[in-house]
Amino acid sequence: MSAWDWQDHAACRGMPLDWFFSPGTHAPDPRATAACVRCPVWQDCLRAGLGEHGLWGGMTEAERANWERRERRAKQRQREGAAA
Repeated sequence: MSAWDWQDHAACRGMPLDWFFSPGTHAPDPRATAACVRCPVWQDCLRAGLGEHGLWGGMTEAERANWERRERRAKQRQREGAAA
């Protein structure tokens, strides 16, 4: 089983890549975000897209960076709480 097997179940399967990876723009095509909203594997996609370009898991690069920072802070608070 491959780490990318989730792609077989993605709502975006077969859609044009330029909807998700539009060179020179930060705004994804609305059809791409609509696919992400109904996608059963968006969380796997989001994890795969951390640090990447384009739309992954329904989030832009900036949105993923913010999400990742919040996740790191939450995990740090959990560790600090468990150590107390």
